[in-house]
Amino acid sequence: MNLFINTDGSITCLYSEQIPLAKLGKLKIKRFSNVEFNTKFGKWEVLKSGKAIYANVSREKCLAWEHKYFEKTMRAK
Repeated sequence: MNLFINTDGSITCLYSEQIPLAKLGKLKIKRFSNVEFNTKFGKWEVLKSGKAIYANVSREKCLAWEHKYFEKTMRAK
């Protein structure tokens, strides 16, 4: 789990229960995406703003892809 410390002292990260984040202070949680099953195509999809940005028959692969994608996005900031 990576914690990104911002210039204002706030911390940005992908939520995980690996670290008890609430002990660091008040949490503000924002959902970047959703992983939902698309019955029409028979695949799981990572949805951002209602649009599929990745799809796979495996939900676990979608979750892993989602985590890598958003952590890479956060690292680029």
